[in-house]
Amino acid sequence: MQQVIMSFKQLQLTKYVPQTDEITIRLIVNDGKDKQLLRTVKLEEPEKLASTIITEARRKIKELHSSSEGDGILGSLTVLKLNQDEDNILERTTRFLSSCKERTRAAKAKRMSWYDLEKQLTGAQLDY
Repeated sequence: MQQVIMSFKQLQLTKYVPQTDEITIRLIVNDGKDKQLLRTVKLEEPEKLASTIITEARRKIKELHSSSEGDGILGSLTVLKLNQDEDNILERTTRFLSSCKERTRAAKAKRMSWYDLEKQLTGAQLDY
């Protein structure tokens, strides 16, 4: 049985496409070394999107550390432990994505140009 201690470090919005309302997210996770996960998603439901991002990060880190060698049933088992509270991470991620969605809605209501909207959102980040 292998234990992996994992912590979420940062969530950053790296690219925003106003025409399709898609964002590219970079999630930096530490499991002994910093790793980044990139994902392009449509900014529609922040709650569902936040839980999907966190679940995918856990799954990828677990796949990375899982090995087929080991003794018996517990030899190939990988256990992930989080340094932070998972509910807190989910809540903060949801709030961050909700604020990004609200900023896009407000900018579109003001009839802001796509270039200005992209500049406003690109680079927004959340430190855990």
